[in-house]
Amino acid sequence: MVAIIIASILVRCVSAAATNHTVGGTSGWDLSSNLQGWVNQNTFHVGDSLLFSYLPVHDVVEVNQVDYQLCDSSHPIQTHNEGETLIPLTSPGSRFFICGQKGHCGMGLKLQIQILPHQNDTVNSSPSQSPASNSDPAHIGIRPSTPIVDINLHPHHRTCGASQEIAALFLWLLPLIATLILIVFSFHPGELGYCLAISHL
Repeated sequence: MVAIIIASILVRCVSAAATNHTVGGTSGWDLSSNLQGWVNQNTFHVGDSLLFSYLPVHDVVEVNQVDYQLCDSSHPIQTHNEGETLIPLTSPGSRFFICGQKGHCGMGLKLQIQILPHQNDTVNSSPSQSPASNSDPAHIGIRPSTPIVDINLHPHHRTCGASQEIAALFLWLLPLIATLILIVFSFHPGELGYCLAISHL
């Protein structure tokens, strides 16, 4: 059990490890490098570092956005010329680097990167949604539907309906029954016996 916990901690540490980005790839910080293509192939997060490797004919000058666009190295934020420079990325946002040697920036030896928040911060800051809140009709502004009860299906109403039909049938038959009774009693007993005898034949 202890071994599993230690292994999971190690995996998390490795996944969260910072990345050292070698600027320009194998070509390094040089006029022959495709720096824009290199930037497009990489993602930079807080905690990562930029590794500049360059010859003595170059240097690394960090500048603001305006000086970057003008290739102006006269107001540097910081300047490096040691041949190999490691610059940590400590906060999100844009950073700008140029070569301060005459004409090199205008020839393309310049770098602009966008630094994203730390990967763990990005994951933790994503909003989580509760399945219950999304499925709650009140949450999405829809009232729950009220069950519709068909009164004709209720046993009591079925009984009342049948009784009404029987009563209607009885009222329809009542005149006919009364007429038959009058006819029967209008016969003389002898004639009634005769009719009954004929009906048995």
